Amino acid sequence: METMGQTIPNSQPPFSEMNHSLEELQQLNDSFWRIQSSTDFWSAVLQTLNTLKTLIDFENALLLIYNSDKHGFNWQGIGSITENDVKKLQAILFESLFYYVISDKRPLILDHTLKEIIEGHNPLESGNGSCLAVPVIQDQKAIGLLVFEHSRKRAFSDQSMHIAMLYANHLGFAYHRFQFPIVEESLAQRYHNLFERINIPLFYCTTDGNIQCANQSFLDLMEFNDVQEAFEINLFECIQFTQHRYASFRELVNRCGYFKNLEAKIFRQDGQSVSVLISILPLRNEARDVTGYEGMLWDITEKRDLEAQLIQAQKLGALGSLTGGIAHDFNNLIGGIMGCASMLLSEIPDSHPFYNDILTIMAASRRAADLTGQLLSFSRKHQYQINNVCTTALIHEVVNLLTRTLPKHIQIKTEIEDNIYQMRVDETQMEQALMNICINARDAMPNGGELFLEVQNIHLDNRAQAITKTLESGPYVLIRIHDTGSGMSKDIQKHIFEPFFTTKSVNQGSGLGLAIVADIIQKHKGCVSVQSNEGKGSVFELLIPACTSEEDQLQMAEEDHSLPRGDETLLLVDDEDVIRRMGKRMLEKYGYHVILAQDGEEAVQIYQDQDVDLVIIDMIMPKLDGVRTLRRLKSIRPDVKAILFTGNVTEKGRQRCLEEGFLDLVTKPFETSNFLNSVRQAIDGQS
Repeated sequence: METMGQTIPNSQPPFSEMNHSLEELQQLNDSFWRIQSSTDFWSAVLQTLNTLKTLIDFENALLLIYNSDKHGFNWQGIGSITENDVKKLQAILFESLFYYVISDKRPLILDHTLKEIIEGHNPLESGNGSCLAVPVIQDQKAIGLLVFEHSRKRAFSDQSMHIAMLYANHLGFAYHRFQFPIVEESLAQRYHNLFERINIPLFYCTTDGNIQCANQSFLDLMEFNDVQEAFEINLFECIQFTQHRYASFRELVNRCGYFKNLEAKIFRQDGQSVSVLISILPLRNEARDVTGYEGMLWDITEKRDLEAQLIQAQKLGALGSLTGGIAHDFNNLIGGIMGCASMLLSEIPDSHPFYNDILTIMAASRRAADLTGQLLSFSRKHQYQINNVCTTALIHEVVNLLTRTLPKHIQIKTEIEDNIYQMRVDETQMEQALMNICINARDAMPNGGELFLEVQNIHLDNRAQAITKTLESGPYVLIRIHDTGSGMSKDIQKHIFEPFFTTKSVNQGSGLGLAIVADIIQKHKGCVSVQSNEGKGSVFELLIPACTSEEDQLQMAEEDHSLPRGDETLLLVDDEDVIRRMGKRMLEKYGYHVILAQDGEEAVQIYQDQDVDLVIIDMIMPKLDGVRTLRRLKSIRPDVKAILFTGNVTEKGRQRCLEEGFLDLVTKPFETSNFLNSVRQAIDGQS
């Protein structure tokens, strides 16, 4: 019933769930000791009830305890409660709502005054005040009733209920001791058990900070084997406040005397720190002089770690958004470079002195475009294209680029095992991972050195797989990259794969290079490890799943370099002038007639007036984007053939574009062969 208020479980609530201040707990502690040490139980009850008014806001209080000898109740009350009220209450006790408190051993908050309950008011109707009733428990039996009353409605909170339960529980224990002076377990022992078993680090220390007593939770937090190790430390020297105007623990205690829930770092014997909240209260003697401190700690290390991970995730999300914003323009520029370089390669023989330089331009442009893809991948916005890749060719391509980019005083050496396995990888992603490690090695050798790339086949059996834990048993390609640079300390090695961690000075590194490596290798179901010593260089080892079937290992047929031609009319729609000019030149070289449009609206107008065999449309344009342009074209001619230019698209995005009616998607930047093949297939209906 609503008027019966709230109940809470029979057992005392866990200490960690009670929102009591240290001051409240100290007052309760004083009340408990006063009752336990008094020879007059009922007098002590009267005194402590008056003290309890500072913790529970009540006007009247009544304690009833059943007396089996007299078949009635002994009682003590404060406020306006009279003996006549008590007699009336005893007469109707087992017919009132208080019976639920005694029978169920649960506290209860009522929206009635004690007088209304005695007079038998309807419990379903709201009354004129409040009552908080708590059972007095002894040996798991209810022996009495503790009632608090206030003339104000809803005067009692859950906090009041918790305090009343604590007080009533100790009344039950104290009354048992009052009746039977010899008890099985002393109060001191009960407190000792609570002190030891509670899952909160507790301690006592001297005014100088020397530990005098600590519970098991404190020892566990500090990783002590026994309490003797705790006695050897000085608490003031172990604690460092993270955000406070006082420089030290000692200064703060001397100034304030006590404090609550201040964040700090406490240092263990191994030098590692733990983030904690710490609360302290002074211990005083009879003269009120401070003789020491008692306190408690809350370990918040995991909470702070989760907050750091959240911040890191937000950084990566922001990075992904920024990268997505620039990907389109960036790829348009790189697309122009790659397109022109690709046409140059098709017009000059491989003996031309500039041929290798143009190959380098192509490779460097591809890496520049891949960088955007890497960042999008790192922010989980890019899909990998996994294929069987010739490992030897990939390593040679990386070495070729390194030869042209690394300083001359760094020597590159390779050792590749015969019949090396192919890898199941995204080729550009894997190249990027290897390049990132090699660039990191370059920075570790500012005065020159040697860079070794070793490649070999290995097979992980079940025993080796158990050691690596994250890898499945089977064939792998092991790529070992060794430099003779400055090396790294053990502490730095723990963090090198973390995003934004860098030991380089400002403007010399973002801290993303090795984090991207770890991300790429993990997505390929491989692993990466590092071994390094200061002054002795570093060794990175990458284990990449291999493909070993005969079909996979057949040498790839020599690529057919003859590119498809045509004489159809094509409409090329792009808002970037460099893409329009380069695309027109490329397509006209292979026989096509090309009409240009700088946006979707111009394309629609041209399409209405001329016969066009294929429309090539950029995805992101002013006025009309690629999808909306295609919809307008389909309203003119439903059988329109079109392919889409895009800077970056996920697999879901690709599927949506195909469902809109595009025959194929060409990712910018593109090479001549890929572009011409896509155009020919779309015209011929082979997409």
